Amino acid sequence: MPALAALSISGVVLSIRASPGRHAGGSARSQRHARVPEEIRVTTYAVLLPGDESVWENATPEQRRAAYDRHGRFAALLAERGHRVVGGAELTHSREALVVRGDLDRVTVTQGPYAETVEQLTGFYLVRSDDVEDLARVCGLLAGSDAVEIRACVDHAGEVAS
Repeated sequence: MPALAALSISGVVLSIRASPGRHAGGSARSQRHARVPEEIRVTTYAVLLPGDESVWENATPEQRRAAYDRHGRFAALLAERGHRVVGGAELTHSREALVVRGDLDRVTVTQGPYAETVEQLTGFYLVRSDDVEDLARVCGLLAGSDAVEIRACVDHAGEVAS
């Protein structure tokens, strides 16, 4: 049975079923990698969603609904193409962020974003995939005229602690 992933964005829960295969009929690339163990070919990527928070604060209910619909289509496309969402969240406004500096038990905590910029990190997805090029194409749905950043997560599995 396909895995079920759920992502909550401002109280809206998106549930998706990961499809067992890649794109319809499977791509030539996925067929070439059919015998490679998953731990070798699958990487977890962070899909980072920067944005101007004032645009979201001033959005109408219809504009917000359209954005959530676009995220629902994004999640469905990921599943259809064989990518798997393993985490993610919409983030609160950066003015609610806590910036911590110092050392264990001796910290200074300030309110507000780490960096004063118009664009802030507004949310993220964690996606497991063996096809970053296709992941980038699907991310185009969210990017539109803005940008989405995709970064591979460092895998420390198998490392020996020193």
